Amino acid sequence: KSGSGHKQSHIRAAMLHSSIVIPIKDGKLLLGPWQEVIVVDFDDKVGRREINIHVLGEAAAKK
Repeated sequence: KSGSGHKQSHIRAAMLHSSIVIPIKDGKLLLGPWQEVIVVDFDDKVGRREINIHVLGEAAAKK
């Protein structure tokens, strides 16, 4: 909705990535020692939020 007062939220969100790709090995995220995943919500309205996680890849090869 235009003019809804969310301009600051949209500008802040545009400065950060809205999606990321993280490799997974043996069921664990491959992050560096100083890396972490955080979720930031810039909208100050109270309400339900959804986070969508999509896991893409190949099945492990059978030995």
